[in-house]
Amino acid sequence: MQFKSKRNDVLLVNGVVEKHHRTAQAAAQEAQNLMGLHKAGVRVPQLITVQDNILHIEYIPGATIPDLLEQLEAHPNSDTRKKATNKIVEWLQSFYNATGAARGDINGRNFLFDGESIWGVDFEEPLTGVCAPAIDIGRLMAFVQTYTPQGTPIKRQFANMLMQEAIQEFGISAVEILHHRDTELQAMLTRRQ
Repeated sequence: MQFKSKRNDVLLVNGVVEKHHRTAQAAAQEAQNLMGLHKAGVRVPQLITVQDNILHIEYIPGATIPDLLEQLEAHPNSDTRKKATNKIVEWLQSFYNATGAARGDINGRNFLFDGESIWGVDFEEPLTGVCAPAIDIGRLMAFVQTYTPQGTPIKRQFANMLMQEAIQEFGISAVEILHHRDTELQAMLTRRQ
């Protein structure tokens, strides 16, 4: 089985995720991030081995956020939607507590929902930058709203619930979150031209 990834080949081989990085340095960066996050108690898959530019990582069965949204489009379930948005914000809080950094590469494909919990995946970038919940939530909302088919009621509801959860958890304003959502939407248009 092959997973969707723009930068790497990511395969499921004998029940283990095999992630082929372009360089050994990139693999080492992700390995370091995974080990540090796991040790800090952040819900991420456990690193099993590193061989040159290949990581072997624990397989976590679950749906990425785009896959979850597709399931919710077919079978709307407000309890699942509420649980998933709550668990995303809960996961981000644990990440911020552990790192003090922004999530940075935040999009729905970097989260897995197993029905009960959210798991973070894909940590190729250095964990830097100041913790910025409004930016991360705004950017994630932009991605949620633009997955195909774009702007459906389910996606708008999911994005709005995500924002409400973040406002409660982080004490940030809707205006600030929406500003960062709109900034990311504009950046997406520019990237896709």
